[in-house]
Amino acid sequence: MSNNWIRQSYNKVARVLGKVDPKNQSFPVLEGHPAAQKHAEGAVEAHESVVEKATQLLKEFKIYRWNPDHPNNKPYLQSFFVDLSNCCPMVLDALQKIKAGEDPSLNNRRSCREGICGVGHAQ
Repeated sequence: MSNNWIRQSYNKVARVLGKVDPKNQSFPVLEGHPAAQKHAEGAVEAHESVVEKATQLLKEFKIYRWNPDHPNNKPYLQSFFVDLSNCCPMVLDALQKIKAGEDPSLNNRRSCREGICGVGHAQ
């Protein structure tokens, strides 16, 4: 009895401190219900995969840059990283986000912003 009490107390403290693996947690409500336990395990695994995928929404955009004010300098590629979880799927939207947040010197033709040709859609 006292051993079980110590283990439960340790688990509560560890849970508060965030040191317990969610797969190893026991849920008293689910005891005696194997189908519910299996469903809960699947939900925990699904949560982990969602957290992993949320960090993978960062996309690198390599932009070919050249400054006409300095014609002797060679063109170069400059990388920008955009979080696609809070950006539209259009490449032009990502360019606008880069211009607004990271590099105000980035420009594109205004007619391109209309999106008429369909080239700016990211796949």
